[in-house]
Amino acid sequence: MRQLGKVMVDADVCINLARYQKINALRLVLGNIAQEVYMHEYIIHTELLSSGCASEISRMVEEKIIRPLSPDKDLSDADLQNYHATCLLLSDAMGVILSEGRCKHKGEVVSVAMAKTLGIHIFMSNERALQREIDECINIGIDDIRVYRMYDIILWIKENPECGLSRKDAKIIWIGSFDKIKMEHYKNEFDHSLWPL
Repeated sequence: MRQLGKVMVDADVCINLARYQKINALRLVLGNIAQEVYMHEYIIHTELLSSGCASEISRMVEEKIIRPLSPDKDLSDADLQNYHATCLLLSDAMGVILSEGRCKHKGEVVSVAMAKTLGIHIFMSNERALQREIDECINIGIDDIRVYRMYDIILWIKENPECGLSRKDAKIIWIGSFDKIKMEHYKNEFDHSLWPL
């Protein structure tokens, strides 16, 4: 099975994978897609706390499938300064007020800043405009971050059938990751470009 190196995971990927309840897609993907899977503590303790996948995430943390990261515990003083500077750049660009408790895109900001600080080059998120924001704010050709979206995850499933997910499973996960209003569009995209029969 082809594995990525290190990845940082956003809440939306976990929620999208966990929606599919026929098979534990969350565990099958996160347990196999990378050698090291990280998640910012804010994602675990704030964004996923009341989600349907909170207990599975907790088990995966206990089993060390997912490694939680805390700026105060896991960063040196110098790294902590870089982390905060990156948070400020991204929060300004994305209109996020970091001093607020929970707010839209805060999880992406703190996770990407942690990934950048620690040299984790893949951020798994389904946020459509996030790559542009990262490219404009913090990607400078050194330790650049690539957003690995649901499209990439489905391609990984396709290329790695030994992960335990079939084409049918992948299609249901794919369609469930998007707004129901455009369901026909995403079905067609899956069948014609993502994973044709």
